[in-house]
Amino acid sequence: MSTPGDLGTELAVAILAARRAAAAILERRTRPTVSTKPDGSPVTSADLAADAAIRTTVREAFPGDAILTEEGVDDGARLSNRRCWIGDPLDGTRYFIAGSDDFDTFLALVVDGMPVVAVSLQPATGLLLGAVAGRGAWRQEGDGPRRRLTLSPRSPCRLATKAWLGAPENLTALEAVARTLDGQLLQAVFSLCPRCFLPPRPTIDAMIGLSAERPLDAWEWDIAPTDLIVREAGGAATDLTGAPLRYNQSVPRFASGLIVAADPVLHRSLVQALQR
Repeated sequence: MSTPGDLGTELAVAILAARRAAAAILERRTRPTVSTKPDGSPVTSADLAADAAIRTTVREAFPGDAILTEEGVDDGARLSNRRCWIGDPLDGTRYFIAGSDDFDTFLALVVDGMPVVAVSLQPATGLLLGAVAGRGAWRQEGDGPRRRLTLSPRSPCRLATKAWLGAPENLTALEAVARTLDGQLLQAVFSLCPRCFLPPRPTIDAMIGLSAERPLDAWEWDIAPTDLIVREAGGAATDLTGAPLRYNQSVPRFASGLIVAADPVLHRSLVQALQR
């Protein structure tokens, strides 16, 4: 068991849980059973098997911790627990069903409302991203060495949003922001996961959730790992006012808006532009 302030065991458990989930996903890749959830989104046998793998791994190591995942039943008891593991066992289910490699396993440990350990694993390639609060972020390809991640500002900036972040209703406002910053607004992005921001092939510089006419579908399990990994690599993640995102909330959803940016200077510019 880790001592206070030492999160080495938690990181090891997060990696093990993600790898077990990835194995469960790949075992079911050729013929997944697909059904439809009440909200109309698809769920597969791979989603459920990955969820079970994460829950089993976390409970074996930390039986007193709470768990919140996209596919699990939300237990209100988590609200009185300082420690909550938050994850999406298979982020990108539609791409998985379509045969794309663009799906990931997300998992983060949140303590007192803030992510302190995070991993993102791409099962199809074995690309693992990880971070521990105050200790930086890293990437590892397969069994290779871990390499420190550092984000660098780029110009012109590439801003991204998607349907679950408020598009298309928010496009007029975000196009104006992009023009103000001499940037580009992207919609045709497969995913908004941590690897989209990171070297050696970053595809976006910021993702923006902005509610124009309806609440966002941005849930804590979608955002928590990206939040910590990007911040530990030198970026920023906040709500639209610049305040830190808080997790393990009674409604685990960022319904009004958020900004995750690879560069703190860009982040500040986005906060200012969105307040105008």
